[in-house]
Parts: sequence; structure tokens; C-alpha cells
Amino acid sequence: MSIISDDEILLFCDASQGWFQITSANDALVLKYDGGAATSVDVADGTYGGDDLAAALETAIDAAFSITSTVSYSASTRKFTIAVAAGHTIALTKSGSDAALTFGFTTDHAAAVSITSDDPAGDPTQIITELRDRVEAWAQSYCGRNFESQDYRERVGAQGRDRVFLKHTPVTVVKRIAIGEAAAVRVCNTNQYSTATAAVTSTGVQLHYNGTAESELTFAAYATLTLMVAAIAALGNGWSAALAASGFGSILSSELVECFGRSCINTRWLDLNMPDDGLDDCEVAPERGTIYRPGGFPAGFRNVHVDYTAGYSAAAMPDDLKLAIETGVDALYRKRDAEAFGLTSWSAAGIGQALRSEMPPEALAILDSYRRRNI
Repeated sequence: MSIISDDEILLFCDASQGWFQITSANDALVLKYDGGAATSVDVADGTYGGDDLAAALETAIDAAFSITSTVSYSASTRKFTIAVAAGHTIALTKSGSDAALTFGFTTDHAAAVSITSDDPAGDPTQIITELRDRVEAWAQSYCGRNFESQDYRERVGAQGRDRVFLKHTPVTVVKRIAIGEAAAVRVCNTNQYSTATAAVTSTGVQLHYNGTAESELTFAAYATLTLMVAAIAALGNGWSAALAASGFGSILSSELVECFGRSCINTRWLDLNMPDDGLDDCEVAPERGTIYRPGGFPAGFRNVHVDYTAGYSAAAMPDDLKLAIETGVDALYRKRDAEAFGLTSWSAAGIGQALRSEMPPEALAILDSYRRRNI
């Protein structure tokens, strides 16, 4: 899911499809015929369908080089092909070709009998939706939160207060609030004079012996604690496991709490934990992501476990937030011909700076109201 749908962002950017508007700002292609001088070939200004624009470009090329060329337009791929007679070549230079994007050319094309545009011409969907994705990713990083509705498992330090604060808002569902942990599975390695560790990740259990990782035992493959214990024991190489209590076998293995590698060599039993029993005396402020408990939470490091859903559904996405994203995408789309904003020239390191510096102030003002505040 995106904050802005494809249809919404295309409509906001007034991105037309199926016809081409040629003006003084996008009427020239820089071409070379048979390796000769670079020549700016100007297409007559006007509004064209695909076939009509191909004919207009063909006329312009023939006049510029005194040749007979063939320019065709494919309705299925929305691409233009420029061809010359056998034994001759045509080449395109993107620099100086202000019509390159209109015709779908995004790179230089070396001399050949025919050249075909790189992207669908006159169809802005690809560039606008990619801009949308990048602006949305940047906006969520800038605000320090995810806006789309997602499930979270979060561990919060209560610090002895009567409330804790979740990272993501608005909270729509709270599935569990638990204090502390209880042993679920016990693991050990019977070998000596070596190293053996066990860890729990977001996807499964990882075991290391002598610094070498065993195959990860995923929650998906071993869905219950009974299956996970059997899988650990089946590894051999000194590994052993048992349920912490006989009645735990049907508990989902995904209940195991993430932890870093802990030593379990020389038959040292290590407990892999799950959240303890849930609470039933808490109140939640959804918009602020605050959980209040009248009797207070015990002090501890990441000792409160919360499983919850937060963020906006597509139908509930705030209009002002959507407007901020739309305004930012539209501003960058209008500047796509500038060197700093050519989509192919953006780097991962530079995109954040470009977005931050060029985001319209009215869009930033809206995003600032959604920034996560550290408490």
C-alpha cells in the first residue's frame, strides 16, 4: 500500500496520457547521421497523437539531413523507433535534447541503423510513481514513523512510571500488553572446550557452534514450540532442547522473544523466552500511542511487551498528509528535466538532501506536524 494511489498522484500532477504536447520547451532531439555533426532536429510545435508525432519527427529528420528516414510509434509499447536506410546510421545525444523525455529517450544511443526509445513515451506513470515511492519513503524517514497500517511487536522500558509510549501511531488495535518474560524453550550444547550460542531473530532461531551457523530454524517451518524443540534436537552436533513446561508444546514458536547470541556450551541450559501473561488493566490513547496503567509499570529495561497495529488504512489516510506528498512529487516532477533531478542521476546518498532542499515549504509544514517527538 502507498500513501497516495497511482491514480491520485497522476491526477494531481495533471499527467496526460495518450497524446503529446510539443512546445518550445520540448521540441528538439540532438541527432547525428552517419557520424556527422550533432544536429538539433526541431519538431513543429503542436498537439499530436502517437502516429502523428512520429510523422512529424520523420519530416523534421528528413529535412535536417536531406535523407529519407522512417519513424514509427508502437501503440502497445508506447515507444518510438527512428530508422534510416541500410548502410547508414543514426545516433542520439540526450544532452541538449529537450524532447528526449517526451519521446521516451533516457540515455544516449550509439550509431545504429535504428534506435528505439527506452521508456514508454508520453506515459508518465513510471517516473511519477517512482517519484511518489521515493518521496513517501523520505517523508516517513523525515517524520520518524510509518504511515501505512502495519503490525508491530515492540518492547518498551517502563522506567517505573504509570505510562509507556509506543513508536507508531495512531494505534488501531492492541493485541497484547505483557510485563516481563517467561521461559519457553531450553537449549544447550553438550560439547566442551568450544563455543555454542543460541539467538532468536524476527524470523526464527539461529544456532552457532564453533562460530559456524547451523541452518536457521524458521518460525514458518516449525510453527509450534514442539516442532522447534524437535528441530533443534535433530541437528545433532551436541544440540539438545526441551520445553520449559510440558504444556507449552502448542504455543506458536513466533512467540519467542528476540535475543542476541547467548552461550549454551558445556551443557549450560539457556532459556529462550516468550512474553509473560498479558495485562488487563491498561488504557490506550490511540492518537498519542500512550498506554496508561493506574497501578504503574515496574521499572525495567524493555520489560513491557506490546503487540499492536498502528497507522492509517488507505481509506483513513489524512487528506493533509496526502496533500504534502502530492505537492512534493509534483514539484520534483516539474523539475525532472533539470540535471539535479534527472531520475537516472539520483544517488542513494544524494536523494535525501535533494528532497529536503526542494520540498515545497507548505509540504514541509504539514510533514512537521506528523513528526514523531521523542519523549
